[in-house]
This record gives sequence, C-alpha cells and structure tokens, in this order.
Amino acid sequence: AYQAAAGVEGGAYAFNGQQRLVAPINIGPASLPQLTMGAWVKTASLDSGLRKVIGHDDGGWDRVIGLDNRYNSFRYTSFVGNGSPLEGTPEPISTDVWTFIAATYDQNLNSLSFYTDLDVSTTGDPLVVVESATGFGAGWPTAAIGGVRPDNADEGWQGLIDNVFFYQTVLDLESLTRIQDEGAEAIVPRP
Repeated sequence: AYQAAAGVEGGAYAFNGQQRLVAPINIGPASLPQLTMGAWVKTASLDSGLRKVIGHDDGGWDRVIGLDNRYNSFRYTSFVGNGSPLEGTPEPISTDVWTFIAATYDQNLNSLSFYTDLDVSTTGDPLVVVESATGFGAGWPTAAIGGVRPDNADEGWQGLIDNVFFYQTVLDLESLTRIQDEGAEAIVPRP
C-alpha cells in the first residue's frame, strides 16, 4: 500500500510480508554483470526472521538484499551467490528509523560490496561497508521489491520501502554516500 506521507522523502510503500511489487528489470549477471541496487527501508519488526527488500532468487542464492537471520545473527545483508548470506553486516537498531542499504555486484571480478547506514536521520555518518567474493546464477528475469523472489511472497518485507534504485554499473563509496545524503535528488536529478 502506498502511504503518501510515510516515506523518508515524500511517500513510501508499506509491506506486511504477504505481498511484493514486481519490477520488469532483469538483475541477473548475464543481463547486468555490474549492478548497484538499494533503497531506504524502515523495518516494522525486530523479531528475527527472513525479510527481503529486493530479490530475484530462483533457489540458487541469487542477487538479494534485506534482513536475514542465518548464522544466528539477525542483520541487513546480501546473498553472496554461492552460499548463505554475507556475514559481518549490521543488525537493525529500531523500528523508528530509516536505514539506507545498497549492494554492488561485479560478476566479472566476482565481487560484492554491501553498504549500510542504520539511521539516516543522523547526518554525516559514514556508510558501513562489508565486502565478499561472489558469483551468481541467472535468477528470475524480473525482480521483486518487498520479497526474495518475484513469483511468490516468500521472505516478504515487513515495513516501509522508499526510493528504490538500480544502476547498471558498480557505484563507488563516494557515489553511494552522495545518494545516501541527497536521496531521490541524487538518484534522478530534477532540472
């Protein structure tokens, strides 16, 4: 459900874990060997579980970001393509704050970088960056926003999602910091 006044900037979409938006974007490595994707999120629950923000997983640990509780740690993370989600990423801190999350994938270099700012209301915070080797399979040819995969509501997001973005390149820390700081204006500059 769209909520006009609920976003980090303007409106946001509210998810209850049972639905997702399907974006007609193929985020698979054959279509986009280099990819940056992310969003601002506000979780509605700190209960441990599996809740994803963006994904196209078809059962092979494909490109996905969100909350995950594998390894006995509930945290924001990304799949790494050849096994369980990336370790060492931060846990959510509150249901009252907006969090910035993004991931960059480079299939040619087999690299993944995951970026987080747990509370975007405090300005000037550096992004937390965790990196890993990676390699991904094809996944679905469309992407789910608010879920792990576009064909069903598995691992559905609970909370708000705003300003989702996809780039067909690997953005660097400086570019992602600018997006984190400037929001929608940095994603799609207005004249």
